Amino acid sequence: MTGIRQLLRPMFTVGILLMAVTLSLSSFAQGPAISQQTWETPKSSPGSGSFFQCLYEQKWPCISPTQNVPSVDQILSKYEEALGGAAALAKVNTRVIIQRRFQDVGTPEDEYLVRYTKKPPVESGRILSIMSDSSLDGTFLRWVNGCDAKGGFSWSGRKDPSGVPHEAKNSTDGICEQELYFYGYFALDLNHFKAAYQRFEYKGIHKIYQPVTSAVGQVAGGQGPDIIPAGEARDTYLLLGVPAKAADDYVWLYFDTKTGLLLRFASGGNNPNWPNSPLDDKSDTKTMAAAGNSPRIVDLLQYRKVGDGTIAPFQFVNQGPETRVRGLIMNMVENAPVEDSVFLRPKNSLRADKGFGTDKAR
Repeated sequence: MTGIRQLLRPMFTVGILLMAVTLSLSSFAQGPAISQQTWETPKSSPGSGSFFQCLYEQKWPCISPTQNVPSVDQILSKYEEALGGAAALAKVNTRVIIQRRFQDVGTPEDEYLVRYTKKPPVESGRILSIMSDSSLDGTFLRWVNGCDAKGGFSWSGRKDPSGVPHEAKNSTDGICEQELYFYGYFALDLNHFKAAYQRFEYKGIHKIYQPVTSAVGQVAGGQGPDIIPAGEARDTYLLLGVPAKAADDYVWLYFDTKTGLLLRFASGGNNPNWPNSPLDDKSDTKTMAAAGNSPRIVDLLQYRKVGDGTIAPFQFVNQGPETRVRGLIMNMVENAPVEDSVFLRPKNSLRADKGFGTDKAR
């Protein structure tokens, strides 16, 4: 009898397990049918597969990720309000920032950047902006990048002895247009910002993990405590910005669901299938970067009060394939008079042809 019991015990155990699995699967009966393709994001709705939402939230049956979610316009309006509101932002005509730049992954660097930015003289014009780079002893090194009515430009690079600034390939090169707003280099103009995009596509609520401020965060300026503590996991509304111009990059935007602030932006790259969604491109020439797999991801930290009712991030962390750069805004001044001559494009980014410092390249 004992032998029979020993023989039946494994069969009984297997039967119990099968029954448990059957009961468990039956509880999912109201959810989506599971197939081989279930584990992939549906092509018909890229980046917002409802099954992943169910797995993450462990809610059955599935709830559409678009239920009770604000519209794109509401998300962007909340962003504007979080930065101080349309009235306060519209009062800003110039911003001058002094920034400490650290490269803590890759070749170590520590230097000062000064950026001058000015509202365009006409509503349809381009924002004027320019940034200089100096050593810690104040020695002028180069003009890094900037924007004018013609377009953007950027530093020629250490391997280019000519020093002639590189011409922008698109409207954002030189940290122009919408990227100025992201970094806090200028006060947000929501209408101007929207004009850079053909549309925005909502891709669901995604939890992101921001880096800590690190010890260098102690040099950040601004007024009051950080609005969002760094190093926290935050729920964000993920938007894909489809550019208005074919040469511009698609951009991933992560807006905090609680405060409305932009916590992260990432380049999606250029798309030969423009103006379609990059994830709709089924050709072999697709070059898009999916959310979370961008070669450049920028986290925005230490949002603080600036001055007359405005808010800006006072640290950014730029993650690249081989480097990590932290930018700390030490001081930000709004509405200081800045002459237009400051924004004249330099003839040589390594030469002080505008009356500053030295001609020597580092």
